[in-house]
Amino acid sequence: MSQTLQYLLEVTLCWAVFYAIFFAFLRQVTFFSVNRWYLLSTLLLGIFIPLLRHVEIDLHQEQISQALPLVMMVGEMPAQMAISVEEATIDWQQYIYWALGGVYFIGVSFFAYRLLRSLYKIYQLKSMARVEIADQAILLHTDQPHLPFSFLHYIFISDQVALSEEYDDILRHEIEHVRSHHTINVLLIELIQILFWFNPFIYLYKTAIRQTHEYLADAAVLQSTNRKTYGTMLLKQSLSGLEIALTHRFFHSHIKKRINMMYQKQSGRSAWINYSFALIGVFTMGLLFACQQNEEVEIIDSSFIKGQILDEVVLTAFGRSRIKTEMSPTTLDPINNATWLEVTSEVNTGTAIQRVPLFPGCEELGESYLSQKECANNKLNHYLYTNLIYPKEARKAGIEGRTLVQFVIQKDGTIGRTHLVKDIGGGCGEAALAVINNMNDDGIRWTPGVDAGQQVDVLYTLPVIYKLEG
Repeated sequence: MSQTLQYLLEVTLCWAVFYAIFFAFLRQVTFFSVNRWYLLSTLLLGIFIPLLRHVEIDLHQEQISQALPLVMMVGEMPAQMAISVEEATIDWQQYIYWALGGVYFIGVSFFAYRLLRSLYKIYQLKSMARVEIADQAILLHTDQPHLPFSFLHYIFISDQVALSEEYDDILRHEIEHVRSHHTINVLLIELIQILFWFNPFIYLYKTAIRQTHEYLADAAVLQSTNRKTYGTMLLKQSLSGLEIALTHRFFHSHIKKRINMMYQKQSGRSAWINYSFALIGVFTMGLLFACQQNEEVEIIDSSFIKGQILDEVVLTAFGRSRIKTEMSPTTLDPINNATWLEVTSEVNTGTAIQRVPLFPGCEELGESYLSQKECANNKLNHYLYTNLIYPKEARKAGIEGRTLVQFVIQKDGTIGRTHLVKDIGGGCGEAALAVINNMNDDGIRWTPGVDAGQQVDVLYTLPVIYKLEG
């Protein structure tokens, strides 16, 4: 759920930036067709750009993945601690998530129902209409009072509304909507609105795109109609009748904006400079999210790097639940009310070196580097899950998330330059950092990394995930 909320906030951020660029630089530009495609494309880009964080970009030519078995540690948790975890996760977090999910589902259902209702109204009108074939559209004359509108390749005209003087201009206006497939844009926005009904920027986008459609249709009519006459016709009309949300109505409510745009001076070539801000905005947002990719890239090779990323350590607190595991009963005896640590030790690589540092305790295996490396990873896993704990303060507060600790394995095998890259509070970051710092105090000396025959410092990043489950 937290990842979903984060994604929705990131979509909102993208839409906010893209719409702000349109509002500040493009809305007064008379390149209506370009504005239309800017609005449609950035609406979709705002949905997909945040997903770049989950796309792994291969920056290495030779990458061979190697995974070690899952290691799991089970330890007894006091009964009072199990109660506090259960209260934090179920009574507060889960109920809030359920409530938010329920509100979201109600909103989705309402907007989906409204869309289907509008489609059904159009279907009813179409089924009772008298058909007339025009050059670029199908005219449907109805007996119901409603405003002239277009939908897909149909133009609906009510026989109950007198439009004799303006009929030709209205028809050219609606034919432009049909010819430019504006209904497809409207349907796309309606579908996106169903999913993002709570986002205020979808309504700003919807209004801007509809206005742009009207500007385009007005411009097509003005090619053969006097501007003053057409504007006067718009002003004197005050019709009312059936309003259908999906349709393009000729007598649109934004009459003043349409007339102002008709009298606005056409933009010159210099106005194209404004679109450079649009390109900068799209590039910036794409770069922002592309640079936030997950650190867990599975890479290992016969040559390794100076920057190592250990795979995630997942620390999970269970309240009143039995842990299921595929490990044999002789290896692990699961118990109730337990806290467990899950480690999948995959080493990720960046700048190649000959040998990565090895956790001590496997020197007796002799000259086989791969055997020593596998043994060292298991030793490291054992050390981590033996010493890492889920802080009491974090469990009581229901704190979950990922911390990142960086440290350097120096040429003499000691740990140095440790620092906390990311913390979630509740003592979680300090707990992970303390385990790394205690390696020196425990007398642990790594076998240092080697590159070009020389011992080198190697940077490691350790992600630790804290998770509460009731």
